[in-house]
Amino acid sequence: MAEYTVCLTMVVSTMVTVEADDPNAAIDAAYHSPKMPGTMGYQSFGGGAVDGSEWVPASVSDATGEEVWSEDGHLTTPA
Repeated sequence: MAEYTVCLTMVVSTMVTVEADDPNAAIDAAYHSPKMPGTMGYQSFGGGAVDGSEWVPASVSDATGEEVWSEDGHLTTPA
């Protein structure tokens, strides 16, 4: 039987609740929030490697849970 090495990847996400005037300001506030995770450690993934990528915003939701900004950078509901 042959030996193989398999590379497995995983997307990691986080959610940070902040107060802001609009969705774009909320993204800025999230990046500067003390609740924002800084890095992921080696042990967090059972020995996997973390590629060091930066956090990228995917969506912003208002207090009711409605999405008001999407990852393509556009408002999804009128401001």
